[in-house]
Amino acid sequence: MRLRPLYLAIALLLLLVLAYTGWWVSAAQQLRRTVAEMTATEEALGNHISPREPSVGGFPLRLALRLDKLEWRRPDGMALTAGGVEAWARPWNPLTIRLDIDGNARLSLPPGPSHPPAILEAKAGEGTLLLDGEGQPKQAHLILTDPVAEIPGITGSLKAGLLDLTWTKPTVPPVGPGAATGTLNLLARTITLPGRVLPPLEKQITELALQAELRGILPPNPDIAALRGWSEAGGTVELTSARLLWGKLDLRGNATLALDANLQPIGAGSAELSGSDVLVDMLVQMQSLKPEQGQTVKAALGFLSQQTPDGRRAVRVPMTIQDRRFSIGPIKVGMVPEVKWD
Repeated sequence: MRLRPLYLAIALLLLLVLAYTGWWVSAAQQLRRTVAEMTATEEALGNHISPREPSVGGFPLRLALRLDKLEWRRPDGMALTAGGVEAWARPWNPLTIRLDIDGNARLSLPPGPSHPPAILEAKAGEGTLLLDGEGQPKQAHLILTDPVAEIPGITGSLKAGLLDLTWTKPTVPPVGPGAATGTLNLLARTITLPGRVLPPLEKQITELALQAELRGILPPNPDIAALRGWSEAGGTVELTSARLLWGKLDLRGNATLALDANLQPIGAGSAELSGSDVLVDMLVQMQSLKPEQGQTVKAALGFLSQQTPDGRRAVRVPMTIQDRRFSIGPIKVGMVPEVKWD
């Protein structure tokens, strides 16, 4: 008689295990059906996707979906490939989806008649997708290891040790042309620039970090007409914070960016600049300033600089992008590469 409670406990445990196993199998089947429906939708749009049937596993503590030799292509030339991608979630927390990317991943944007595609590659990556109560994405986070970017208008490849991206959906649905439609956080470290870099600037940028808020509603796949409509309706990108750490140069600021009549970036903002002597020396190397002018500018910037709370000497300066010219104060620093939308 004393063993009856033990038998009951074992029987109850077995029933729970069987019930959980049945639920997991049902959830795995539903996941397969959902993927099949998504694949059919992509193919109906003319897109190619493979493999068509992913493997589902992870029992008992995970519900995981894996795609080996992933390939997704659109008719316009946009493509995504990866050696292997696995998305998984804990059964007790299905609204948090983890993403693991192994094998080289490659994203190619559509080429145009006058330019090759923009390409982003990475050796590996990981990410997190957070869903709301209705199963819609509310935040996406992606970390790429050793990314390499090829951008039309820039000769050579941009390389980095790390690229960290986060996209956050606004808590309030956007209403009106100037409403916020999302926030992007970007962090890139150990960026190696292509080609020759004028001294005293270094070939490697230590860190680039920014937070930007998109204002105005854009369609999922905007074309030139949609971009023009967004711009004419007052669409902007609010750069709420940014930092560039490049050798001794430390630039921190904020700005408002938009598109001009030719759909090229324009903007205005202010920055807190430390290590301004490096920037002045570069302009002397470019022959934008004469050596004696450089010394005068250094003295003026030194006079205007103030002590910051973290102990730096910094000067507050305006920044502008106009007609593809990037200027800090009255000094033209360089040209912004032309953006080709066609």
